[in-house]
Amino acid sequence: MPDVLGWLLVVLGLIDLRGRLSGFAALVVLAVVSGGVSLLLLLPSARESLDESTGWYLSLPYLVFCIVLCGSVASLLAQAEARYARRFAMLRWVFLVLVPMPALLYGGGLDAGVLVAIVGLVAVAANVYLVYLVFRVASTPAVTLGEDVRKARRSG
Repeated sequence: MPDVLGWLLVVLGLIDLRGRLSGFAALVVLAVVSGGVSLLLLLPSARESLDESTGWYLSLPYLVFCIVLCGSVASLLAQAEARYARRFAMLRWVFLVLVPMPALLYGGGLDAGVLVAIVGLVAVAANVYLVYLVFRVASTPAVTLGEDVRKARRSG
């Protein structure tokens, strides 16, 4: 249940950024789909019957959400907070690389325990860093102020 509640909070947080994030509609759809996947996985029988490839398919909406979020936030911060924009852009590439990794590891016959562990570690680190960055930039003027208020402050 915590995952579903988390996705509900994500959608509520996104609503405040409506009009400022370039991929807003896609982010909401991906968050709702990811929340639906989390709801499905609440069933113990669903979790127990998952193999690696199915788990990977079910993680795709979340990974695409992270890619779109990183790109959208990087665009939002490009002018006001260039260093954070670069960090989100870099993190976007990390998520892009993570998307095909399970298919390469499990489907490509590279199912070596060390490689799986490294990819898992990178995925966890990317997720933790994404949460850190989102909280870090949450109070920056580029995120908190609407475009009309920012324009008025620049001209006034």
